[in-house]
Amino acid sequence: FLGLFRFFTLGKQSTDKQFCSELATRWYRAGGFEPFTSDVDADLTCPGDFLYTPKFRNLPLASK
Repeated sequence: FLGLFRFFTLGKQSTDKQFCSELATRWYRAGGFEPFTSDVDADLTCPGDFLYTPKFRNLPLASK
């Protein structure tokens, strides 16, 4: 949870802690999918950012 404070304070970024949106952003990028513009650091993404990026709007949904 300490990574959440990164959004509210300035200072040194953590290099040994991640939360879900940072992990997901890095995972997508490693797989060749860029969920945000490449100049956005994964440490500065929050979970709500995934709702607003247009990159996820046209993904096909798996059928049941």
